[in-house]
Amino acid sequence: AIKLLDIQDGDRVADYFTGRASFIRECITHNLNAKYYGFEMCDFPSVIALIRAELLKSEIEIGQVNVLSMDYGKKYDKIFANYPFGVRVTSTENSNALQFMNKNLPMSKRVAFMDWLANITIVNTLDTDGKAVAITTAGTLFRGDEKDIRKYFIENGYINTIIALPTGMFETTRISTIMLVFSHNNQSVRFVDARQICTKGRR
Repeated sequence: AIKLLDIQDGDRVADYFTGRASFIRECITHNLNAKYYGFEMCDFPSVIALIRAELLKSEIEIGQVNVLSMDYGKKYDKIFANYPFGVRVTSTENSNALQFMNKNLPMSKRVAFMDWLANITIVNTLDTDGKAVAITTAGTLFRGDEKDIRKYFIENGYINTIIALPTGMFETTRISTIMLVFSHNNQSVRFVDARQICTKGRR
């Protein structure tokens, strides 16, 4: 993800669902001269992220924020998101992402999965020339009730690349995962099968 984002000096880099800011910590080893923003919804991880940000002595801001309700007026050059897998959001939740989806793609069901709602936040807060990377489950590409959402993203040129990742990338699950690369004004989508491009080892 860091290679794909190609973080440059002065970039505004956002980490959605930052958890304990592990991604930001890794980014700093590659570029100290970018400005990093971590956004986390839960109390405990956000406190750990704040402590890490203080220790790293870099330009890092950590906020306890519901990513789905973020202000679309703030834009970032690079965005990374590793959101929770398989989380359902009810249609009664009052978030900017859900309101945007209901306005542009009226829901056929009373629930939506968090991944596409988070992706709505990503593309609406990504700068015109920016790039974003999100990690999600393979089911995100196939769920029948989200066909219109996927079509909307393709027709608006938001998806740059879809990468199938090796299984077992996450120690808590062996579910198949993919990496979505977002940018603006894409005329086509590149597909990469990286399921066998790995070194298998012990857990």
